[in-house]
Formats: sequence, structure tokens, C-alpha cells
Amino acid sequence: MIITLILISVSLAMDAFSVSVSCGCKRLVKKQYILLAFSFGLFQALMPACGWFLGTLLGKTIATYTSWIAFFLLITIGAKMIWESFHDKPTCNPRGKKMRLGAIIGLSIATSIDAFAIGITLPILELPLLLSCLSIGIITFIISYFGISIGRMIGSRVGSYGEILGGLVLIGLGIKAII
Repeated sequence: MIITLILISVSLAMDAFSVSVSCGCKRLVKKQYILLAFSFGLFQALMPACGWFLGTLLGKTIATYTSWIAFFLLITIGAKMIWESFHDKPTCNPRGKKMRLGAIIGLSIATSIDAFAIGITLPILELPLLLSCLSIGIITFIISYFGISIGRMIGSRVGSYGEILGGLVLIGLGIKAII
């Protein structure tokens, strides 16, 4: 259970990592490192709770198909992450300028949509909600902060590779769900 939860948390954080690297290469104002990473972590933690609620409501209706639903959602999200890694990401801001709060929230929502869908699978995978949300949020915060730092050092070349890896892990978890 813990390994599955960590793999899901790290995989979900790859979207935020990719955008964080992009933001870091734009030379964010230092104070915004923590704000951006916190916002990514917060939204990544809240979205699975929303998805979990929906999954719990529909749980009795879809109980016989749970493995296939988890498979479909995880494969779809993983494939989407891989596909998006080859396309342009939203950019943050010009070098050294402060990001507006609206831009930070917009990026946070955009990178956490996948976490909502994963939340639907949490009851199916029998993962505890609070532990899952905490793990996803904390790991996303750490990886996002690390991504901003990497972006400052090496630019945006690394971000898409992390997203590809995250997508592959989710596909692997989807296959595991039906085996």
C-alpha cells in the first residue's frame, strides 16, 4: 500500500515538476519559490479528496467494474501525461518578474486535474484518503520546490522527462490494477 501511494504521489507531482522547472528557468522572485510549490502541493492534495468523494458516491454502482475503471483511468492519465510532455506547457512569467496570484492558482489547477481522477481510484485501490492526500501534497511540494531550483540551474530541458516517467508509472499501476 505505501509503495503504491508513494508511486502515485510522485507520478502526480511530475506535472507540477515540469511546470516548476519552466518557472524556475524564468527566474522567479525568491519569495515565490515557496508560494508556488505550496500552491501546487495544496491543489494536488485537495483534488484527490474531491475525486475520492465522487468515487465513494459511485462506489456501490460500479463495484463490479472497479479494477477496469482503475485500469482505464490510470492508463488514460498516464498516456495524457506522456502526450503533454511533447507539447508546450503554460509558461510562468518573464525573467525576474513577480507572478500574480491568479497565475499561480491557474497553474496549480491545471497541474492538479489528474489528481482529481486519481482520487476516484483511491477507494478502488483501498488507499486511505487522509494519508493519500497528505502524501500527494507533501511530495508535490518537495518536488515542485526542487523543480524550481533545477530550472534556475539548467533550464527547461529536464521537465518533460519527469512527466514521461510519471506517465509510465501510472500506466504500470493501471496494468497492476487488472492483474
